[in-house]
Amino acid sequence: MNLRALLLSISPIIVLTCPAAAQTYDYRPGEGVAVDGDTLRIGTQRIRLSAIDAPELSQVCRSGAGKTTLCGRDSRGALARLIRNGVRCVVETHDRYGREVATCTNAGGLDIGQEMIRQGWAVPYWRYDGARYSKAYDEALSADIGMHAGTFIEPERWRRGERW
Repeated sequence: MNLRALLLSISPIIVLTCPAAAQTYDYRPGEGVAVDGDTLRIGTQRIRLSAIDAPELSQVCRSGAGKTTLCGRDSRGALARLIRNGVRCVVETHDRYGREVATCTNAGGLDIGQEMIRQGWAVPYWRYDGARYSKAYDEALSADIGMHAGTFIEPERWRRGERW
C-alpha cells in the first residue's frame, strides 16, 4: 500500500479520535455578570450554562405558604454569588441564539450548573444532557430548598406562556 492510500485509510480514525480542543475561558473575580439563573455575561460574550434550565428573570413562583416570590431574580442572585470570585468555562457547543454553551466551575472548583440545581435554583434540562445532574436534583427535591420549597412552573413551560 502506498503512503497516500495508507493516510486515506486511517484519516477517518484520526478525525473520530482526535476532536478539536474545547475552548476554555478563565475569568477573574468581578468579570462575570449573572444575566439570569443559567446565563452569564463577560463583556459582550454571553455564556449559557450547559444541561440546566433556570427560571426566567421575570418568572414568579409560590412559597410553601402560597405567597408569590420572584424566583427568577432569586435564581440570578444564586448564580451571581457562585461566580463572584471567578469562573472557568469550557465551551461544549453554541445554541440557536449564538451563545456559547459551557460547563463552568467557580474559583472553589464547584460545577456551577450542578450547584445551581443542588441549591434548588435550576432544574436539569433533561433533553440537553440534564441527566448528568439528576443526583443534585434529587438532593434539592429531598431538602425542599430554593424553588422546591414551594411550587413553580418548569422554566421551559413558563417560556411557552404557561402561567397559574
